[in-house]
Amino acid sequence: MGVDIEQVYELPEMDDVAALYFSAQDCKALNQLSGSAQQRRFFELWTALEAMGKRLGLGLAEAGEASGNRSARVWHDHLETGWLVAVAV
Repeated sequence: MGVDIEQVYELPEMDDVAALYFSAQDCKALNQLSGSAQQRRFFELWTALEAMGKRLGLGLAEAGEASGNRSARVWHDHLETGWLVAVAV
């Protein structure tokens, strides 16, 4: 199991980070959103990546490469205002 908890906040370099770690399909879907919806989706993708990396014992870049393997399930929940948790099992 892997767990990641992040505070959702405005990230000016969101596009650059997404391009480095997310799939082309995820980046395209992310770019179709704006404002708080885009911010929320970015952190859903980010926490899923972190949780999956922890589950598999991989770093972020390696987890990004392995993210096409959807054999694991990732569960998200919004905690207190501004916090998001992802659990990969």
